[in-house]
Amino acid sequence: MLSPDPKTKSFVNRELLFKLLIPVFVVVVLLSVAEFVTHKLRPDLGWRLLADTYLGWISEEYLSFDPMSRPDSDTLQLLFLGDSFLAGAGISDLDQRFPLQAGAQLPRVRVQILATGGWGTDQQMLAYLAKGADWLPDFVFLCFCCNNDLSNNLSNSHGTSNMMKPYFALTAEGTLELYDPTGQPLDLHRHVPDTATRHFHSYLLDYVRFRLSRMKEQPPPVYPEVDPRYQLFLRERERSEELYRLQDLLTWSPQDGVNHVSAYIHEPFPINTYQWDLFAALLKQLHNETEKQGAQLVVVLIPVTYNPRNPLFIVGSSLEHEFQTPTGSFTFRAAEPRERLQEICQRQGIPLFDPSFDFRKIVEEDQLARQCWPDLEDRHFSEVGHRVVADLFAAYLRNNFSKFSEQFTEPDTEQLSGQVSDKDTDLVSSPAARSH
Repeated sequence: MLSPDPKTKSFVNRELLFKLLIPVFVVVVLLSVAEFVTHKLRPDLGWRLLADTYLGWISEEYLSFDPMSRPDSDTLQLLFLGDSFLAGAGISDLDQRFPLQAGAQLPRVRVQILATGGWGTDQQMLAYLAKGADWLPDFVFLCFCCNNDLSNNLSNSHGTSNMMKPYFALTAEGTLELYDPTGQPLDLHRHVPDTATRHFHSYLLDYVRFRLSRMKEQPPPVYPEVDPRYQLFLRERERSEELYRLQDLLTWSPQDGVNHVSAYIHEPFPINTYQWDLFAALLKQLHNETEKQGAQLVVVLIPVTYNPRNPLFIVGSSLEHEFQTPTGSFTFRAAEPRERLQEICQRQGIPLFDPSFDFRKIVEEDQLARQCWPDLEDRHFSEVGHRVVADLFAAYLRNNFSKFSEQFTEPDTEQLSGQVSDKDTDLVSSPAARSH
């Protein structure tokens, strides 16, 4: 019996291997192209939420932050606490966020952002205790978003079944108590954070997970030991279009629930009053925590809009409208969050950066509304909005804190109107800037 020719066997094996490698190579190329296209079309997927038992959910930026990475001693450390506005929603380049733009105007400062979409003041304070305090910041800036911070505080979930979070409740004496998502008490200073590690990140896999989660999305579970008020924040129940049209009669009653309208309601309804009292208590607690570390706490009012289609809805404007609802009436006041925040900060002795008036003036005089909100369904402003806030914020720091005025070497400008460059306008009009 003749033995097979070794050369023939080797040739057959190489031919078979080649045939097997072709489809593998094609699949790898297609996946690589899909990954690249998904990355370009959906950069927001890179800022996805990761489950965290301490905070409920976190961003990758928060996860990767090392509080031990401190700069030189002569550098001022500026820590910003926020939600989706600071996490990157509405923009395609994270370097365009206003804290980073303002920091670039101030020499010898280092900016760190601890922010995640959907965070409330409660999670921002917990993030400060978990990582921010160890970074030993000189200034801590709590960025307040009146569209949803009050509502996020009065909630034990993100609105989906797999994103639950701890929550703070007010006692009859006005003190804070911390509970886990099921209503079990927690000790604020003994609640040890997770030590999560960074893992592989694929935009394509993120997109697949996102689509699957949307298909199976359902309301969060109801826990009998949790205060019912903390289980009311379900976004799908809101009918914002009715408020956009300023129609007199609504089909729902915002004043009876926890929603994106809460901060704009003028009348002292019980649940609305509780939300403001809870925020004030959280702010007081954060003030105490920052003072322990020798840091200066400053509250920042983000000049958001409830309705991106109408500049009259920008916080602080003169818009005031009374709505009739199935359970009574309430007054929507665009200036309500601004005035409430001013009163709380003044009472607690906390500096407040309130750019709402100048921001509205610049947006109206320079006709920047469409550029600030190119996506009329997205309440987050674009890179142009961040640029305006950054200029106002840098001027505020130089004018109110000697540490910044001493470092500043260029002439200050009082008129910030018109500082948005053609480059900014081109950037926001591009499809990439509207991708989120």
